[in-house]
Amino acid sequence: MYSSLGNFVQNKSLFNSLKETLVTSKTLLTWELTDFSHVNYLTTPATVLPEALEKLFEDRQPQDIKQFAHSGIRGVKHYFKQLEKKYGFSVSPLATLHDLGQLQLENANLPAAMKTFKHLSQLKPTSIYYLTLLASAQKDNQQTDLAKQTLNRALVLAKASQHQGEINYVKSQISLLN
Repeated sequence: MYSSLGNFVQNKSLFNSLKETLVTSKTLLTWELTDFSHVNYLTTPATVLPEALEKLFEDRQPQDIKQFAHSGIRGVKHYFKQLEKKYGFSVSPLATLHDLGQLQLENANLPAAMKTFKHLSQLKPTSIYYLTLLASAQKDNQQTDLAKQTLNRALVLAKASQHQGEINYVKSQISLLN
């Protein structure tokens, strides 16, 4: 909802009253009140629409990955099931799972990171990137043979795509394991 009463200086008390009503109301609606008194009231709808849309849909890409630190993949799946109910269609959890795996690596939770990256590589079996992340976690977890197997799968995909940069990168990662 966008509400403008015209000249903000004249109507500041009405905006404050609206804010007080929202703060004290017991509603299930979520809301955010933003003061754009510094923007000309005639241009406010056009200038703040992108910000409003970002706020409205920001839950599609959660910024606080730490909320999944304990629940892991299961927590991410549950979160995205809730989004599916909310929006009426599925939203891809790939970026959030990637961020979760990175958080697990940062926290030296290598078994969880391997599980997350393996899950990602199963969701996107043709992703060389996810396979190299899985191999890196396996290597960090002292599972060199498993990391080689994973990188060899990535190399097969890279060769199939005939992308020389990917082929060279995967080969360099394999040589680091030897």
